[in-house]
Amino acid sequence: MDRKTLEYMEMRSQRAREIVGQIDSLLKSIDAAKKTVSVALYNKLPTGIFVTDPDHKGELPNDFYTELTAIIINVYIDMVLKEIHRLEKEFAEL
Repeated sequence: MDRKTLEYMEMRSQRAREIVGQIDSLLKSIDAAKKTVSVALYNKLPTGIFVTDPDHKGELPNDFYTELTAIIINVYIDMVLKEIHRLEKEFAEL
Protein backbone atom coordinates (compact mmCIF):
# COMPACT_ATOMS: atom_id res chain seq x y z
CA MET A 1 0.00 0.00 0.00
CA ASP A 2 1.37 3.41 -0.86
CA ARG A 3 0.86 6.74 0.87
CA LYS A 4 -1.74 7.95 -1.64
CA THR A 5 -3.88 4.84 -1.09
CA LEU A 6 -3.62 5.23 2.66
CA GLU A 7 -4.69 8.89 2.47
CA TYR A 8 -7.63 7.98 0.24
CA MET A 9 -8.74 5.25 2.65
CA GLU A 10 -8.45 7.63 5.61
CA MET A 11 -10.56 10.23 3.79
CA ARG A 12 -13.27 7.65 3.14
CA SER A 13 -13.08 6.37 6.73
CA GLN A 14 -13.41 9.91 8.10
CA ARG A 15 -16.44 10.59 5.89
CA ALA A 16 -17.98 7.28 6.96
CA ARG A 17 -17.58 8.24 10.64
CA GLU A 18 -19.17 11.63 9.94
CA ILE A 19 -22.13 9.97 8.22
CA VAL A 20 -22.64 7.51 11.07
CA GLY A 21 -22.58 10.41 13.55
CA GLN A 22 -25.11 12.36 11.50
CA ILE A 23 -27.42 9.37 11.25
CA ASP A 24 -27.21 8.77 15.02
CA SER A 25 -28.03 12.43 15.67
CA LEU A 26 -30.98 12.36 13.27
CA LEU A 27 -32.37 9.18 14.86
CA LYS A 28 -32.21 10.86 18.28
CA SER A 29 -34.07 13.86 16.90
CA ILE A 30 -36.83 11.54 15.64
CA ASP A 31 -37.12 9.96 19.10
CA ALA A 32 -37.39 13.43 20.65
CA ALA A 33 -39.97 14.53 18.06
CA LYS A 34 -42.15 11.51 18.86
CA LYS A 35 -42.32 12.67 22.51
CA THR A 36 -43.22 16.25 21.56
CA VAL A 37 -46.60 17.66 22.52
CA SER A 38 -46.15 21.18 21.19
CA VAL A 39 -44.25 22.77 18.34
CA ALA A 40 -42.79 26.27 18.21
CA LEU A 41 -41.55 27.73 14.95
CA TYR A 42 -39.21 30.68 15.20
CA ASN A 43 -37.75 33.10 12.73
CA LYS A 44 -35.11 35.74 13.35
CA LEU A 45 -37.57 38.52 14.05
CA PRO A 46 -38.31 39.17 17.72
CA THR A 47 -42.05 38.66 17.21
CA GLY A 48 -41.72 35.80 14.72
CA ILE A 49 -42.97 32.97 16.91
CA PHE A 50 -45.72 30.51 16.08
CA VAL A 51 -46.64 28.01 18.78
CA THR A 52 -49.10 25.17 18.20
CA ASP A 53 -50.11 25.23 21.88
CA PRO A 54 -51.09 28.90 22.25
CA ASP A 55 -52.06 28.52 25.90
CA HIS A 56 -48.72 26.85 26.73
CA LYS A 57 -50.47 24.27 28.90
CA GLY A 58 -48.62 21.33 27.40
CA GLU A 59 -51.89 19.40 27.24
CA LEU A 60 -53.23 17.76 24.11
CA PRO A 61 -56.93 18.38 23.68
CA ASN A 62 -58.48 16.75 20.64
CA ASP A 63 -58.75 19.86 18.53
CA PHE A 64 -57.22 21.85 15.72
CA TYR A 65 -53.93 22.49 17.55
CA THR A 66 -53.44 18.80 18.31
CA GLU A 67 -53.94 17.89 14.67
CA LEU A 68 -51.66 20.71 13.53
CA THR A 69 -48.92 19.59 15.94
CA ALA A 70 -49.20 16.00 14.73
CA ILE A 71 -48.97 17.06 11.08
CA ILE A 72 -45.88 19.21 11.70
CA ILE A 73 -44.16 16.45 13.66
CA ASN A 74 -44.97 13.84 10.99
CA VAL A 75 -43.63 16.06 8.22
CA TYR A 76 -40.46 16.64 10.26
CA ILE A 77 -40.01 12.89 10.80
CA ASP A 78 -40.60 12.18 7.10
CA MET A 79 -37.98 14.75 6.09
CA VAL A 80 -35.45 13.41 8.61
CA LEU A 81 -36.02 9.85 7.37
CA LYS A 82 -35.38 11.01 3.79
CA GLU A 83 -32.09 12.54 4.90
CA ILE A 84 -31.17 9.34 6.76
CA HIS A 85 -31.83 7.30 3.62
CA ARG A 86 -29.70 9.70 1.58
CA LEU A 87 -26.86 9.38 4.10
CA GLU A 88 -27.19 5.59 4.16
CA LYS A 89 -26.89 5.54 0.37
CA GLU A 90 -23.81 7.75 0.51
CA PHE A 91 -22.36 5.47 3.21
CA ALA A 92 -22.99 2.38 1.06
CA GLU A 93 -21.21 4.04 -1.87
CA LEU A 94 -18.10 4.56 0.23
